[in-house]
Amino acid sequence: MSSYIGKSPQSFLDALHAADIPHCFVPNMTRRQRQIQIRYAKESLSQIESDLVRQVSQVNKHRDAERNVIPYEKLLKLTQNATAAINNLEARLDAGKMLPKGVKLPEYIFGSTELNVWYFGDEAARKRFELMEQLKVRLDGLIAERGPLREEMQAFKTELEAIKKNLDRQKKAYESRRRWQYALTVIVVYLIVIIIIFALAYFSTGLPQIVEIGLGIGLLVLLVPLLFTWRKDIRRRKEKLEAAQNEAKEVARKGRILQSRYTPLNEMCEEVHYQYNDLRKSFK
Repeated sequence: MSSYIGKSPQSFLDALHAADIPHCFVPNMTRRQRQIQIRYAKESLSQIESDLVRQVSQVNKHRDAERNVIPYEKLLKLTQNATAAINNLEARLDAGKMLPKGVKLPEYIFGSTELNVWYFGDEAARKRFELMEQLKVRLDGLIAERGPLREEMQAFKTELEAIKKNLDRQKKAYESRRRWQYALTVIVVYLIVIIIIFALAYFSTGLPQIVEIGLGIGLLVLLVPLLFTWRKDIRRRKEKLEAAQNEAKEVARKGRILQSRYTPLNEMCEEVHYQYNDLRKSFK
């Protein structure tokens, strides 16, 4: 809703209605009656215009004058147009011409300094604008309520993306280690190294031969612990994979709860936003 400095815009429009300007253009009036009506309308318009000029000057002295002065400037122009219509009526009557088309004044002036828009219209239009303002207040409230949830949703998506990447990494590592092809490749390479060492020992003599044989035997002995280490590594990676899966399930559960709160609020926000825009377009 708008606050006013001095008199409200509608009070000036009511004063224009009280001047009964359209009655000056009514046919079937005596010359005397029309002269009295025109004199009354001109005096009223002169006073209203003078009051509006003072009002505009007063508003312009305050902060946000550019927005607050708009309805009074529209009313001042309307008053000046009505005065011009009365002057044209007098000129045509003095020239013995037919009555010009009458003047029709709007019922209401309504608008918003916040939106920086003002309109003339009837009762239906005024109520439609009031509904639009109510929707704006509701929309602002919904947007404010949705803001923290939207931030939570964004944080959740970031967290979920990181967890999915970690889960994929753990899954790939586990699958690559648990395959027999991996173990077989390692064992084959290991045996080839041992065979090479024994082959070198076969062609060697003395201390180098003894060292090479001992190294080959040592590597053979280590083959069994190596297999146990491989199995242990598989179990460890499986545990890490299961932990990552459980973490992903927990985050997904929290995400569903957050989504159940966010979705209805977002849909309501979008619906009110659509209704508000639809009403606002009707005033363009």
